[in-house]
Amino acid sequence: MAKKQTILTFQRKAQYLADGGSKCPFCGSDEIEGGHMEVDGTTTWQEVTCLKCDESWQDIYQLSDVEPVAPAKDEKIAKFFVMDSNGDTHEYKTETAAVEAILDDFAEAGDNPVDEVWCENADGHKIMLGVNWKATLTPI
Repeated sequence: MAKKQTILTFQRKAQYLADGGSKCPFCGSDEIEGGHMEVDGTTTWQEVTCLKCDESWQDIYQLSDVEPVAPAKDEKIAKFFVMDSNGDTHEYKTETAAVEAILDDFAEAGDNPVDEVWCENADGHKIMLGVNWKATLTPI
């Protein structure tokens, strides 16, 4: 007799994604095991199996960010700058400090108080940055 497959409902799929793919979307068990990843062009997927209920599914991945493996010596970032909507420029020693300041300004103002964000390497080379919805700094 063939195994009856459980239906992957919209609610189960949404919960699986909200849990970061850490629990079976069929039974909720955290006893899941992923196979090798396969890539075809811009699509990457991985078959995942639940060790408790024996259901299988595919996790599908998409590119969400890019970071350098290691910055070149002359590109080591020395300073971060944020220009607010009043035209005032604020300097920070780390990306974390700049992001925290931006988040504080967003929370305080209720809208986007930032006009420009950039960093400079040790040679003074300016790299313009954008602020995405996750409040991480990204080259533009």
